Amino acid sequence: MNGPYPYRIRLWGGRNVHAVRNVNGGPDRVTACGYYLPADSNNHGVTPIADVECQQCLRQIRRDLTA
Repeated sequence: MNGPYPYRIRLWGGRNVHAVRNVNGGPDRVTACGYYLPADSNNHGVTPIADVECQQCLRQIRRDLTA
């Protein structure tokens, strides 16, 4: 269920794994639930096969797939 969000990330200090995609044609990223992550943000990259745990990310991915 990767769809348009092929990467996974855990925000600094957070517990959930979020679905993430690149934006602005470069290293900046945005989560499916709306967090903007500049290239220099201090987050924890997670393997792409990790399960998305953020419920808002999962809802947005479902919306994107059914649209």
